[in-house]
Amino acid sequence: ALGAPFWIDGLVMGQVNPVLVFLMTRALGLWAAGREVQAGALLGLAVALKVTPALLVLHAAWRLRGRAVGAALAVLLALAVLAPAAVWGPARTFEIYRGWADEALLGGVAGGDAASGRSVRFNNQSIPAWTARLLTEAEAGTRSGRFSVNVAALTPDAARAVSLGLLAILAAVLLAAW
Repeated sequence: ALGAPFWIDGLVMGQVNPVLVFLMTRALGLWAAGREVQAGALLGLAVALKVTPALLVLHAAWRLRGRAVGAALAVLLALAVLAPAAVWGPARTFEIYRGWADEALLGGVAGGDAASGRSVRFNNQSIPAWTARLLTEAEAGTRSGRFSVNVAALTPDAARAVSLGLLAILAAVLLAAW
């Protein structure tokens, strides 16, 4: 009952999160039952949909569950590399992934979408997007209006350096805690 709003909202909006929760919990159940290949295959599918489930693949690697990791990587390779390459060709697939990396990983600190004058990451809570909203002159407007939450006017390159520094600090803290 407490999770119903999450499920209903996700299904109504067509979001993938309810599917991910199902895939991950089913994978954990299969893993507990000793069916590592099937568990890994479901995790590979989940990672192909969204990056966060890769944490369970890393956990499987840490626990030395090689068959689960191998199955996850095989399914991920098939869905995220081979299938797109078969449809668009290897060069176009590489171009798409490179564009995604530029936009998703570093684009949040690049100042937004010049054509619309609005940040392309106004609702994203990632560290790069947060850094762009706070430390550059990027527009932080939403679809219903424009607003600014900037506390500094760093260049995109300087904000990118701050973002990467924050990510490095976070990674070091998590590694130290582990």
